[in-house]
Amino acid sequence: MRAKIYYLRDRKNLHIKKDGSLTRGNPIACIATMVDRKKDVLIYAISASHKKDSFFKRKGRVLAEARLQVDPEEIDCVPEKSYEIIKVIMTHLVRRDDHMVSARVRKFAKLWLRENESREVIVADDRPTLTRIQTYQS
Repeated sequence: MRAKIYYLRDRKNLHIKKDGSLTRGNPIACIATMVDRKKDVLIYAISASHKKDSFFKRKGRVLAEARLQVDPEEIDCVPEKSYEIIKVIMTHLVRRDDHMVSARVRKFAKLWLRENESREVIVADDRPTLTRIQTYQS
């Protein structure tokens, strides 16, 4: 099974395109994820650069994938959609209290969650999703 790669991007160097949309920011971290639906487990690993350093996507991806194989973080919840998977990971990053998550990444995750809290998740069937799991835990 191949890892799914996500890049966290800041808001520096944003430019307005001809169609009025914004370009993406600079990458600051990379998250590698794998989902095991049989075991109902989501694993992920992260690599991030220091705020004074440049982030190189290839190096970040290689580090995140290596950490995914050696020492991944494990979450016992597997949402159906990619957006929901990212939401679970961002929530997990905010709640982690160890030296492996930098303040910069934690701050990014908090901001991402705040900006995306109003986004509606359309549920097509009765499988448990992030929204329902959070409702049951509340």
